[in-house]
Amino acid sequence: MELSPPLQPDGRPSIEKGAEYIERAMAGETPHFEWTHRDAEGRDFPCEVRLLRIEIGDRPVVRGSVTDISERKLVDDGLREREERLRAALSASGTGTFRWDIRTNALNWDEALDALFGLPKGQTVRSLENFIRTVHPDDRPGVIERCERCAKEGEDFSMEFRVIWPDGSLHWLDDRGKTFFDEAGTPLYMTGACVEITERIRAEEALRESEERLRQSQKLDAIGQLAGGVAHDFNNILAAMMMQTELSLGSPDTPKEVREGLSDIRSYCERASELVRQLLLFSRRQIMQPRELDLNESVTHLAKMLQRIIGEDVHLQLNLHPTQLNTRVDSGMLDQVLLNLAVNARDAMPQGGRLRIETSELILDEQSSHIHPDAKPGRYVSISVSDTGCGIPPDILPRIFEPFYTTKEQGKGTGLGLATVFGIVKQHDGWVTVTSELGQGANFSVFLPASQPSAALPQGKTVQPMAQGGDETILLVEDEPGVRMLTRRVLEKHKYHVIEASNGVEALELWKQHRDKVSMLLTDMVMPGGLNGQQLALQLLAEQPNLRVTIMSGYSAETAGQELDEQSKVQFLEKPFTPVRLLEVVRHCLDN
Repeated sequence: MELSPPLQPDGRPSIEKGAEYIERAMAGETPHFEWTHRDAEGRDFPCEVRLLRIEIGDRPVVRGSVTDISERKLVDDGLREREERLRAALSASGTGTFRWDIRTNALNWDEALDALFGLPKGQTVRSLENFIRTVHPDDRPGVIERCERCAKEGEDFSMEFRVIWPDGSLHWLDDRGKTFFDEAGTPLYMTGACVEITERIRAEEALRESEERLRQSQKLDAIGQLAGGVAHDFNNILAAMMMQTELSLGSPDTPKEVREGLSDIRSYCERASELVRQLLLFSRRQIMQPRELDLNESVTHLAKMLQRIIGEDVHLQLNLHPTQLNTRVDSGMLDQVLLNLAVNARDAMPQGGRLRIETSELILDEQSSHIHPDAKPGRYVSISVSDTGCGIPPDILPRIFEPFYTTKEQGKGTGLGLATVFGIVKQHDGWVTVTSELGQGANFSVFLPASQPSAALPQGKTVQPMAQGGDETILLVEDEPGVRMLTRRVLEKHKYHVIEASNGVEALELWKQHRDKVSMLLTDMVMPGGLNGQQLALQLLAEQPNLRVTIMSGYSAETAGQELDEQSKVQFLEKPFTPVRLLEVVRHCLDN
């Protein structure tokens, strides 16, 4: 009770009410109830409590589980608030009444109904024909059919339909009527009421769209996790294949015909590596190297390459925002987004057309940020890529970001272009919207968080060519035996001393024995044994700040390397890699 306020929300003392629940649990019940607790700083918060009697030896005790339900309460309160707003809006909209004489077909309604139909008060001839004339043409046959059934069979009227006001605006109405009969059972007249439900219909449509976007996002996230896991394992296989191929090609004893076959294998490995890279981009497991850049400048620099890609029969038009649009992104990934969208647009215009790239900015407040599940209040920069192509069919539109889903012919596409766009943009805390009509082209808009321009954009360091060998001692940590063996062979062939471990725990033991000799840690990121490459590197750097570190990664979480990235000595080596690339990175890490 010391963790509860003196009184619960119903006014009962906490100690009295709590004792009652405990007594019920001791009697064999399983009480499940809401409770208010108080934290160490004196704040009250709602909880959900479950009590259960259990036996420990021969001693009965009550076990309680407590769950903080503050977030759920906030959601419930928010839902109730929205429902109250909706009810208030419907009430404020007014209710119109009518009386329809079924025998004479005369229809009379009050001035409130004039307002619901957007008609001026007292200036209209209230008749069934006027009522039908205001109904939307698509809904009109259903309304007429229902009126005829009411007149012939005496059914009650209940229908939601659209009406068009004189100003052209569209409004939804909920119309309900009750039929009255004479003694012979013949329908005489109908009285009823009509209310506007436009706000409710729009809210329901918005909710359905939001739920569909959320389902689509969750599905893509699940596919991304699977793709990232496959890419991790496949990259280890490719790393071993590429290094073994390069080593065999480098041997003077390799026959010519074998050398030709190995060259083909190397080419296939490179193609497979590119496919895996796109999988990683889609699954948002690719390590980013973000920097601040101007969106207008990036689009301008890429324009010439885009024109070559889309061909001479497609006119490229740039509509750039008049002011600088700064954002912090990985420039290579941004180029990949634009290239993929441009290629997608070109394929939609086989007979030529116009490709328009437009940059703009968008400011979202708390209310407007609900336009997309991934949007948050703030300032954003945007790139829109529009084409005049064939458009996207409505049944295909919800699936266009799924990996390996393509409508192109066999061998014409992998189905990873738009999936890669989705993954890159989401990794940068942005989102993508698509609008399209058949025969009218498509528009893809990419939104990225804006940043304030720095005094000076950081310039990249110039790396001078350097020797690919050395006599330093390297602690190699890799759980894949084939990759570890080939990496060691390459390093030892170039005079490095190698101490190898299969996991982080084993590496720590070897570090204790050889720490005075080790100049560099070369470790995989994801390893079994409860200690990954980042954790291992942080432990060793804490003991030896001058240690050089290179992280090998075939699959990295979004946050991988964020702590290490602040250390100037740490580098990343993306799997799969060639022996030449391995030696370049190792030498650069040791010398810088």
